[in-house]
Amino acid sequence: MNKLILTLLLGIGVNTVWSQSTTFNLYFNRSQTEVLAKQKLELEKLAYKFTKPTRITIVPLVFDVNRNTWIYSANSEKQVNSIISYAKYLGFKVIGSPENFPSGYYGRSRSVVLQVIPGVKPIDRSCKDLENLRNPLLPLFGVKPSQYFTIDPLKDTILYGNEGTVLFFKAKSLLAKDSVQVELKEYYSLADYVKSALPSVSNGKLLETGGTIYLDAKLKKNPTQKVALNKAKGVGIDFTIGKSDDEMSVFYRDKRSPSKLNWVQQGKRKVSITKKWSMTETKLGPDGEVLYERVFHSKDEWNKYRDSLGMERKKEEARVKKEGEKRAALAKNRKEMEGKLKAFDLGLINCDKFYNEETAPFAFKKTDTMNTAYYLVFTDIRGVLNGNVDGTGRVSFGNIPKNASAHVLAVSYTGGKAYFDKEKINTASTAVSINMQVVSKSSINAELAALN
Repeated sequence: MNKLILTLLLGIGVNTVWSQSTTFNLYFNRSQTEVLAKQKLELEKLAYKFTKPTRITIVPLVFDVNRNTWIYSANSEKQVNSIISYAKYLGFKVIGSPENFPSGYYGRSRSVVLQVIPGVKPIDRSCKDLENLRNPLLPLFGVKPSQYFTIDPLKDTILYGNEGTVLFFKAKSLLAKDSVQVELKEYYSLADYVKSALPSVSNGKLLETGGTIYLDAKLKKNPTQKVALNKAKGVGIDFTIGKSDDEMSVFYRDKRSPSKLNWVQQGKRKVSITKKWSMTETKLGPDGEVLYERVFHSKDEWNKYRDSLGMERKKEEARVKKEGEKRAALAKNRKEMEGKLKAFDLGLINCDKFYNEETAPFAFKKTDTMNTAYYLVFTDIRGVLNGNVDGTGRVSFGNIPKNASAHVLAVSYTGGKAYFDKEKINTASTAVSINMQVVSKSSINAELAALN
């Protein structure tokens, strides 16, 4: 059972007088260092638990069988860092992470202090596809904000993203009758790929990327209810960068790989469009009753009948011309959008093509002593790879382009501090020396921005 302690606090915070403080125990398995689904759910519930301004102190504990009680584990520092990462991901404001304070639990005391103000709820982070990826930059940059659109699923709709993505939803392509809220995240800069842990690789092969989006849909009146995509219609996507390359195709996240991002190509689908034309004339009586209806199944048939109308001919021609222009404009728009890439599932969607030039294995000796994440970002190829540290202390990136210009990025977030290094290399050489330095968020931002 969670332990809750309520005390009165005065004047805490700059603009808020806290009316209560709560200590919340978050229970881990003994060897566990990351927050898993159960702990994530407990943290999410805290956002809606309180009706007054509240400071929440979260204490990570594990059960000690020998002492038959809950204690701080040797992994408490890693547990605290994981709590901080997920709390920021949810949108909580992290006030601090106290340690070595008086406590009734055995071990080195560690905790996380969060801020909750009723009415200012944490942001709804619905992009669950990114949660389980190892991302050392998440505590610094959080999750990229989403864009939201409200559409009528029964009408053709075109949406424009802030970074140039164009989405085309045909009528009934979303399986709902009421208004739908569409969520869009756009990733086009190489900095975004690094910040969001989005390597461009498919089953070990390098991909050249033309952009990545996250797409989701929920009922407007009930945001907890997801709306599925009609797989017979799909959604047309114009990727800002990839649209200019005919070799690009759609890739999805491989659901068989929950903790390591791997892109897999979607199967090919054939879409056929049937065009129909009809016109119905209805004649009403003096009391509004239907005297007769006549259906014309072709333009020629309608035109012959229209010509027999005599005095109404010019008026009818003007009306038909106007409607024809509207249909032609809509048809042109549809034709343009039908030519875009199409996705038949929601979630993370990539626009990529395989790199087909000669490649060779690339690895270098790990020279730093930190728990570091490594990235390889190419200069002339729009691609990002994550490094894997093996048991011999080598950082491997698999098969990569020969004699290519690139940057090796090294990132570590430890004890609330960010460590970073960026080294320019040529992949023909494996001589890479990493020199980690404590840096600020703005400094990392500037280094990443220079990649594009």
